[in-house]
Amino acid sequence: MKDVYIAAYDLHSCLGEGISESINTLKQGAIEPSKVDLPEGQSRPYYLLRNAPEQKIQNLSTVAWQKRTLHAVQSVTNQLAIKQPSVYLASSSLDIGGIRDAAQMGAPQFDFGHQIAQALKWHAQPITVNTACTSAFNAMGMAIHPLKAGHQDDAMVLGVEMFNDYTLFGFEAMQLLATNAAQPLGNDRQGLVMGEAVAALHLTTQLNALSAKQQAKAWRILSYANVVNGRNPTGATETALIQACQQALAEADLETKAIDLIKLQAAGSPLNDAVEISALHQVFDLVPPCVALKMAMGHTLGASGAAETALLLACIDQEIWPQIDYPLDALLNVPLVTQQTPIASNLAQTIMLITLGFGGGHSVLILQRNQI
Repeated sequence: MKDVYIAAYDLHSCLGEGISESINTLKQGAIEPSKVDLPEGQSRPYYLLRNAPEQKIQNLSTVAWQKRTLHAVQSVTNQLAIKQPSVYLASSSLDIGGIRDAAQMGAPQFDFGHQIAQALKWHAQPITVNTACTSAFNAMGMAIHPLKAGHQDDAMVLGVEMFNDYTLFGFEAMQLLATNAAQPLGNDRQGLVMGEAVAALHLTTQLNALSAKQQAKAWRILSYANVVNGRNPTGATETALIQACQQALAEADLETKAIDLIKLQAAGSPLNDAVEISALHQVFDLVPPCVALKMAMGHTLGASGAAETALLLACIDQEIWPQIDYPLDALLNVPLVTQQTPIASNLAQTIMLITLGFGGGHSVLILQRNQI
């Protein structure tokens, strides 16, 4: 079985168009989300892509929505410059945001990937992965197997999550949204803030084909575990997250003390944040440093696994971390990495990333910096 590496990545989000702009924006501090409308004169914060259209996002035509989405996809995929890769398209909402005609609602799920492939002149149609907020991690999990077996040399995981009213109204109906700002792990957290993102990860087994600089920045995928427990379909289940962490550690043949840093789900939910941290306290004798990224760009749903992986690897590389401007919940007892309490890049060699999703998905990915 071959080793699989994340060789390159790019991100387009509220932080900027491209990973370099994103990390520079993060260094400058928190940005204010846009406001989107709800019925009865209400509104909610929403992190839209940088350079959002002048026209109100909720009034975009189908053509305008598609053009905006394809621009973002082309922007990140061009940066990876992979020749005809196998593409795994991860999204929770696909193209629902661009649908303005009820007749379009009957289009098959894979049609969005087909549209992207046609527009960007890809020879192969993407494999669509649609498992709510764990979509990008599950796409990565799917991509790993043919790579390890030697059936493919390269693959691209493409996370796409663009604004749509359906998801906004659905989350609001479940009373899951913050009214002003997301405060993951905060003492006064009240819910999440959604965000747009398009992110791409280049997975490869051909490490020697990379330049020395690229090899130095590559991360080996040690393991991936996904445990589904539908007992709480919109929230985290402690036992399932514990099981996912333990499975990922066992597959990587690691003890808990080998993990240097954990990327949390931590979306700002009063309950789910606490459940996640409680599970980690049961997995680890001493919880290692943790980082939360959703206060910087919102919860990007199906794209979040790819978007937050890209941003995290850039944070480690540049030693730039999110800034926290609110009091943390001391009862959670989390050693949180921020710009005020950073961790040195050389101390983050083996990292664990967690993503949780509707339907009971609990996903854990373990990466290790390539040793040259």
